[in-house]
Amino acid sequence: MKRVLTVPVTTFATLFFVAIMMFSCQKDTSLPPLSSDIGGTGDKYLEFKDRTEFDNKLLDLSKKSRKELDDWDKSNNFTSLRSLYEKIVEEEEANILKEEEVIKQNPELKSTMKHKYSSLLKQTTETISYSTNGVELNLFDPRLANLVNKDGIVKIGNVLHKFSRDHFKMIMDGDYNKVKDLSNITQDNQTANLQYIKVFLSFGPVKNGKTSNDVGCSNESNGYRLDGSAVGYSYYEWAPQYGQWVLRYSAYVKSTHRRYSSWWGWVSRSTSIYRSFGNWGIRYVSQPNIFGLPAADVLTAYDQTAFSGETSNAYLFFTIGTKLVGGSAVFGNVGSIGGITDLRIYGDFNFEFYDCKCSVNIQ
Repeated sequence: MKRVLTVPVTTFATLFFVAIMMFSCQKDTSLPPLSSDIGGTGDKYLEFKDRTEFDNKLLDLSKKSRKELDDWDKSNNFTSLRSLYEKIVEEEEANILKEEEVIKQNPELKSTMKHKYSSLLKQTTETISYSTNGVELNLFDPRLANLVNKDGIVKIGNVLHKFSRDHFKMIMDGDYNKVKDLSNITQDNQTANLQYIKVFLSFGPVKNGKTSNDVGCSNESNGYRLDGSAVGYSYYEWAPQYGQWVLRYSAYVKSTHRRYSSWWGWVSRSTSIYRSFGNWGIRYVSQPNIFGLPAADVLTAYDQTAFSGETSNAYLFFTIGTKLVGGSAVFGNVGSIGGITDLRIYGDFNFEFYDCKCSVNIQ
């Protein structure tokens, strides 16, 4: 891969459920991606020669610890959205701890003191959400944060991609000067060069980061809060290198960790004290197994306890896949694409964070 700019893509999608989280892997010996500077800090983007190279790196990095990811960024002179996200979490928690101490010494200031926000939030208004519930990535697949810049941009082949929470957009001719034009592009007014692809979960678009079929649990104990969930997604995308449509899908489990602040509310908490374990399987509701995934009614055990490094959102990915589907879908009418497989995850999913515990059972 080599240094250059990047942007988003267009089309359609469906669902399924499963899990992820980052953990250590062996040393990366592949050639580093090159990046091109657009402007200030965090503006550099990565360029990959094709989608296969991009997907391979996405999978490779999803298996690395935070320290390994930080080292990878540094070796490539790249500021990933992931690294900015982790810094925002740490800066926000540090600022709130300082403010709590001031209020503890001077209670009368609680009603007038203003919170000092992380300066990095101003650089990531489109890609990171922030509220009294904590800090969240605005991406349908958290692994993407390893390879996109602060604006959610990466270049794959000749196409610039800009990823978001429930869709991604593409500039087919790769002209970075057209990134500003993407803000007004929707599924209804896309063009041959500026395209919009909706990402669907469980036959419905993401809403507030969840779908109607997301399965999750939550628990609060002694000032800590744990949220666990199983998430899956899929979408159709035009693959220039194949000259046909492909179906892409992934599934993972996610645990989110927070601490309660009497001054602020729930604060994202970076920690290495967490665990996710249980078993999972996949059922094919409407079609037979065309992806080579584990057969239905075969449960696979998982246990994530040896993660190296701290994080506020821990992921464990169970599987990802790509399937060439061909077809002659009409541009702008993604609903004409047929043959969508309804994949359903099932099993037992357990989450722990300090003395907070919660579980999900999916039949």
